[in-house]
Amino acid sequence: MRVAFIGDRHVSQRSPRYAHALDVWAWAVEDALREAAEVIVHAGDACEQDPNGTERYAMGRIYRRSLDNGAAYEILGNHESREAHRWLEFLGVTPVWDRILECTWGPVMALLIPYPRRNQLPFGPDPLQTIRAAVERAMGFKATGKVRWVIAVIHGTVEGMRTRDTEFEVHSAKELVIPRAVLSGLDLTITGHIHRAQVLPREGTSGPVVCVGSAHRVDFAEAEDTKVYVMVDFPDTPGDMIGLIERPIPAREMVQWTLRWDPAVPPDIEQLAAAAAGKEAKITLECPQSLLSTVPAGLFAPVEAAAAYCVVNRKTIGLERQSRAPQMARATSLGAELGIWMESLKDDPSIQIASTRKEQLVSKLDIVQAP
Repeated sequence: MRVAFIGDRHVSQRSPRYAHALDVWAWAVEDALREAAEVIVHAGDACEQDPNGTERYAMGRIYRRSLDNGAAYEILGNHESREAHRWLEFLGVTPVWDRILECTWGPVMALLIPYPRRNQLPFGPDPLQTIRAAVERAMGFKATGKVRWVIAVIHGTVEGMRTRDTEFEVHSAKELVIPRAVLSGLDLTITGHIHRAQVLPREGTSGPVVCVGSAHRVDFAEAEDTKVYVMVDFPDTPGDMIGLIERPIPAREMVQWTLRWDPAVPPDIEQLAAAAAGKEAKITLECPQSLLSTVPAGLFAPVEAAAAYCVVNRKTIGLERQSRAPQMARATSLGAELGIWMESLKDDPSIQIASTRKEQLVSKLDIVQAP
């Protein structure tokens, strides 16, 4: 029995990555079908809230295609609303949002578990207890000899995973982290929700935990992440072990640069455009406040034209107080620095400041600088 697991997709027309999200999702489904997956499980966060008509049409085509070799499922994540799932049954896809679904696929029993929230179906005040009870029921079924493997597929965070807060991977203070002990007895746990693909090894009686990650890079914080979906072979022959295959997804690459603006040495725009071609690019331009007017309009237009998607952020650097030498700035007050500066200009006929005025200015600076 071969089963494919596809992670977070975050399809939304409001996103500049809308078309790309659909493309990589469709690619993963086609690849899973070519590789003879008999079941495809989508592990949650398919979209943002409730998809509109255009989004549903585009998503529906991929969902229908995922049924070509057998069953397909979608698990409720923390980004889409429940309404985002209620229409799936009309396509033939099984939505999992108000229950922990117990499925049998040949030698496998799978528990499909939506994002755990307290006091929201299918959970009560203690979701961990609800999950553990489902695991124990599944272990009892395995004891009958009717299945060889028992697994769980969860949209959620398991103890020991590496997490981070990004635009789409959000972890609130109230989020439940599932202890490994709750999963004790399972042969394998598959998760969505965390965007970085990772594997936690077996721990005691808890089998390995495989996080499939997001299907594409949805934030520049994910620039270095490898994007995959996971194929798992569940053998029915005694002695054979579960086979896990990570299938790389051709998600767009990301490049990032932080540049310091110097009108005397402008950035090599042609080189940047070549490096950004077909990728997503993020440029942070640091510019001293005094040089803002020297930055040409449309400076990075060639990069924006070459990149699949480009973000340009300007970071203004405040004015720096200058003095004759760093050692002087540390050793003297502002008033003393002003006195030294005026003394150096005393022979300049274009600058004439009365001595009383000089004393007043120095005195005022010393008062301002006083703690």
